[in-house]
Amino acid sequence: MSVDRTGPASQPEQRQAFMQALTTEHFTLQTARAVAVNEGNGRTALYVGALSSTLVAGTTVLAVNLAYQARRFASMKTSVAAEFPSARSRPTLVPPTSSPRRSA
Repeated sequence: MSVDRTGPASQPEQRQAFMQALTTEHFTLQTARAVAVNEGNGRTALYVGALSSTLVAGTTVLAVNLAYQARRFASMKTSVAAEFPSARSRPTLVPPTSSPRRSA
């Protein structure tokens, strides 16, 4: 005794088929969302890494440039002092002396 199922499906079978299709679609959409989030996280990590590397490199170049300029300025001062030995150095400012307080 076999049951012939060639006719239209009954109400519970239709509901079960609909729920199965809905569950499959939901799983597919969740997977697609997870892939998109992971790709965004990867791109963000790459951007932040490149940005921090650029900032470190720029700061290093700036520090080297400032050190070079300071060294160049110091050597320029010594060469000017050697060329013009009679040049006086800048006078130093002497703070004013305060007078002692008078008692009343």
